[in-house]
Amino acid sequence: MKPVVSSSHHTNNFDVIRLVASVFVLITHSYQLSGRFHTESEFMEQFSGHHFPLSYFGVGIFFIISGYLISQSLYRSASALDYLRKRVARIFPGLVVMVLLTIFVLGPLFTTFKLSTYFSDPETYTYLKNCLLFKSQSHLPGVFLRNPTTPMVNGSLWTLVYEFSFYLVLLFCYQTGLLRFRFLNLALFGIGISVFTLLKEIPIYYNYYPSINMSPGDLMRFLLFFWSGVLAFLYRDRISYTGNGALLAATGCISLIYLRQYDLFNSLAYILLPYLIFYLAYIQGSLNDFGRHGDFSYGIYIYGYPVQQAIVSFYPNMQGIMLMVLSVLIVAPLAWMSWFWVESPALRWIKSKKQKLALESNIVSS
Repeated sequence: MKPVVSSSHHTNNFDVIRLVASVFVLITHSYQLSGRFHTESEFMEQFSGHHFPLSYFGVGIFFIISGYLISQSLYRSASALDYLRKRVARIFPGLVVMVLLTIFVLGPLFTTFKLSTYFSDPETYTYLKNCLLFKSQSHLPGVFLRNPTTPMVNGSLWTLVYEFSFYLVLLFCYQTGLLRFRFLNLALFGIGISVFTLLKEIPIYYNYYPSINMSPGDLMRFLLFFWSGVLAFLYRDRISYTGNGALLAATGCISLIYLRQYDLFNSLAYILLPYLIFYLAYIQGSLNDFGRHGDFSYGIYIYGYPVQQAIVSFYPNMQGIMLMVLSVLIVAPLAWMSWFWVESPALRWIKSKKQKLALESNIVSS
């Protein structure tokens, strides 16, 4: 099975896989944020000896698929500006609306401070820096201070700076012609895995740099997942995805974790997991049409954590599985509204603007 660059956005299962990935993150956070986090954990975290929770796979899947689809988008774009417009429209409108709702709706409802104190505190408004991606603030005045694990308002936003940075890196590689050399990209990917494995033993791996809102270890980890998707696109005419290959990849992942070969899995995951994901993505069936209903994965991802924190503030001793079920019921309509009222209109506006500019250009040239 070889994927092709199709003119249709609905001939694959990427949308449903991303939805599942967002639920993976939601599940892990449900157990981590519940008041029983010392005694409960989700099944994948238990199976992996607390090394690889479901959120590890969820976020990894996001970056793998993103690397592939963003590469496809880049090659389809009329210009670098067209590409950047689409990338900005995909990330920022939903993020900005969510941050504003967090400050002016969630904050006033859940702060333990008087509203006059909350709205006069500078930190209430500096929370807007989260819209910039490269700057962040995790707390709001008096919000979730009594929650059992952390008063952090939204623990999911930290990965977005990496996502958008990789958009820029990919554009740079395209503009400079580096993407034309497939084998060079493959070789650098292999070197990257080796460097990442060695980097784990160096203290700099764990450093966090507020000036760019990143850490070297996470940067390398996410970049390898993202670039595995880029390579899948660059070699789309050479890679075949077979059931036997997917079974071997899945067996390898499960076996390495079961045998407690965590370091080896941490290195091979950038090869095994992408192969499995792309095999599943191109299975033909009814799920190919799932994207026609909307892309709700981003909304679930950015709204999930604050909703879970809000629930925990009322029921601090709630079981992880109950928190998961309840948060899904609340987050689902929020994700629906985010897509149809914010994200999709922004993307349509960019598309219409592109068509208008193309029409004006044709009129001028004629």
